[in-house]
This record gives sequence, C-alpha cells and structure tokens, in this order.
Amino acid sequence: MAEVNIDGIVKAFGDVKVIHGVDCRIADGEFIVILGPSGCGKSTLLRIVAGLETQTGGNIEIGGKVVNDIEPKDRNIAMVFQNYALYPHMSVYDNMAYGLRVRGMGKAEIDTRVRKAAGILNLNELLERRPRQLSGGQRQRVAMGRAIVREPSVFLFDEPLSNLDAKLRVQMRIEIKRLHQTIKTTSIYVTHDQVEAMTLADRLIVMNAGRAEQIGTPMEVYARPATTYVAGFIGSPAMNMLPARRVGDGKAIELPGGAKLNLGKPLAGSGDLLVGIRPEHIGIAASGGGVFQMNVDLVEALGADTLVHGRVGSDTSLTVRLPGTTRVAAGQRLALAVPAEDFHLYDAASGQRLN
Repeated sequence: MAEVNIDGIVKAFGDVKVIHGVDCRIADGEFIVILGPSGCGKSTLLRIVAGLETQTGGNIEIGGKVVNDIEPKDRNIAMVFQNYALYPHMSVYDNMAYGLRVRGMGKAEIDTRVRKAAGILNLNELLERRPRQLSGGQRQRVAMGRAIVREPSVFLFDEPLSNLDAKLRVQMRIEIKRLHQTIKTTSIYVTHDQVEAMTLADRLIVMNAGRAEQIGTPMEVYARPATTYVAGFIGSPAMNMLPARRVGDGKAIELPGGAKLNLGKPLAGSGDLLVGIRPEHIGIAASGGGVFQMNVDLVEALGADTLVHGRVGSDTSLTVRLPGTTRVAAGQRLALAVPAEDFHLYDAASGQRLN
C-alpha cells in the first residue's frame, strides 16, 4: 500500500486547459472517489495518476516518490476499466494469471495468488470457464481479480460498473466495499454516480469543469456543500435553490412568498443570495404555522417516499420529499416548515457558501 499525493495537477491540450491545479493527499489505505459529470476531467485525472496521460504541470507522488517520468508498468498500480477487457479465448484462471506470467513469476506463486484472489471474489467455481460463459457481474469480478493478483500499491477504478444493470451495480458496489475492507489497498475510484460515490468513499473529490469544487467525507459534502454546484450535484432529488434578499439591517432575509428568516447577526457581503433547502428537510407544518405556502402541481408516489413538486411565491419552483404514507394531491395548498439549521446560504454571483 502507499500514500498518493496529487500536487497542483494541470492538464492542457494546446491552449485549452482541462484540469486546473487539483491538489489532494490520499492516505495509505484510503478509498477516494472522484465524482462528477461527463467531461469534468475526472477520468483524465485518474489516467494522469496511472501514467496513461502526461500532466502539463504539477506532480504525482506514489509512496513518497515522484512518478511523473515513470512508465505505468513501473508505478506498481493496477487499473480496472469500464470495459472488462478479458481475453475471450482464455479461462478465468488464465485471464487472472496472464499478467504474472508475462512478468516471469513462478508457477507456484502464480497459482497461490490466483486462488487467493478467486477466494476473495467468490470465483473458485468459475476458474475453468471462458468469459462468454459469465454474467456481466462475474466478468467484472474477474477483471478485479486480475488487478488483485498483482498486489499493487494502488488500485485505480475507471467507472467499472457503468456497463452493468441496476441490480448488478448494487451487488458489485457491495463486492468492491468488501474487497477494500479485506485488502485495505489505497484506491482511487472514478464515477458519475453519486450513489456509488456516497456508499463507497472515505472521501470525495467533487469535480466541475476541471476543478475540485470540494474535497471531504460523503457526509461533509452532503451536509455542508461548499458551492451551489456541489449542492445541486449531491442529493436526489437535487437541493432546491431559492432566490432571497437581505432585509432590514442584514440580520434577516426574505424568502419567496414573503416569509422571513432571522439570522441573528448580519450576513457577510452585499450581493444577491440563494437559499438552498434539501427536499427531505422540508415537512408539512403544524396547523397555522409554516415558512412556505406551496401550490402543488405534481405528485410522484414512489412507495417509501412521495415527491411533491409545486410553486412558492409567484413562480419559484420547490420540490419536497415526504414519507410515502403522506396523502397529497395536485391543486392542494400546503403549509411547509424547515428547521433553521437546514437552510444553506450562497452568494448568487459566485455560488460560494456564506454560512
């Protein structure tokens, strides 16, 4: 295992900069997830760590050693790709053993490593099968086994579950989590799926247009999003963003519909505000109370939850997540309450968190 230091990494293609100085120190044995939409630079950053792309600026350190000029095969890493990339004419055993044979490892050591990895991944009964005889989840486990047998310092995962259906994705998430708990190797995992990120990560790097918008534990990122981008990307349904304005001496803000929120002390700055509220933090108010009066436009009954979409004020959209037992109908008017600690304040121009 090894610590990985991503130090000021910049990547440009000609005059177009696609990664803008990303910094992150990854502890020995830590599981880091790089999360973001397509085109944000997450896979490019991973490929720079792997040595498959060359950075324009900055350093990559693995195990305390700068590896900028070291070939991928000499970085002591193992990578699991979105595509399984198994040899179709080889058995599962031979697919897992092939890389070790190329390196000249002895037969006894190869057999020990392959059978140990097969035991970890529940592949013992499949070692003589060809890839075409396996399900998608089994093929991905073989690809992971091929990485495990190398006993690398760092595992790199590039969206390894993207080709699987929803049920298999859940099963493979559990497999990957168990794998990490068993072997405790430093791991960097790239995905656009926030559920994968939240359930697998010790810490997240949330990427946006080549920048690390926020680095923190899943609950830190969920509870205190640093920017409106992070606030909108983490959580399902997405956080509501409502326009607001300062009133009086700046110790209160006015929300859509005329409701006021007292802050207790003046808010820094002077520009326009956005107030973030997660749908799951909004509830139906007790009789006669409530921060918002919402006109219900649409109700989505999902079983365990009910999503209610509507408007507050003149035309501000709001989504509320209520227990599935709640009975609400389109056209209804709801009084809604939000605990004071569940409001998130942002500068409308910069998108940066204020509180």
